[in-house]
Amino acid sequence: MPKRKESNEERQFEAWADEAVKHGLVRHYVKQPDSWELIPARWVMVEKQLKTKTKTVEKSVCRAHSYTADFRLRLTPLGMELFRGVFQKTDLLGFPYGRLYLDTKGGFQDRGSTAEFSINQKLVYEKTGIWVAKVVPWVSQSRGRKKCLFLDTWCPHSLRWMTNRKMPTLNAMGSECLTVEEWIDGRGKGK
Repeated sequence: MPKRKESNEERQFEAWADEAVKHGLVRHYVKQPDSWELIPARWVMVEKQLKTKTKTVEKSVCRAHSYTADFRLRLTPLGMELFRGVFQKTDLLGFPYGRLYLDTKGGFQDRGSTAEFSINQKLVYEKTGIWVAKVVPWVSQSRGRKKCLFLDTWCPHSLRWMTNRKMPTLNAMGSECLTVEEWIDGRGKGK
């Protein structure tokens, strides 16, 4: 099965994860790790009339339903310490086996995809004990303060600057967010 097209939010999160690896917070990460089959396919046996006899055949009632997270991160001890409470439910559940599963969402999700994710999130937790945290990398603050990963942590250096400028100029992400170094220093001091 071909991989789906990567969203802008996934590219933003990957830039963030690359910096987390570079600064010793994440050991490594995997994009679109293995899927979980949440609901198996269901079949029923029915009688099918042929020309001279009847035959019992299987008919599909419903297909299997599976789910794939966008990212799986393997955290370092420092990452487990500093990221506690940053991602959804990690203040409660921590990071079992030092892993963190994430699904990236945009700041303006329609209700259908958010509701579908919420159901998948609960089914994965029920079947595996793994909590897949929802993460919104960036939401423009021009419409009031909204929660997003870059404001809660840092904005990757590669996304902080406007492109095609003679003079380096910070964009909205760069001017509103910390750098990774500033965030680590602030978290390390109990902030």
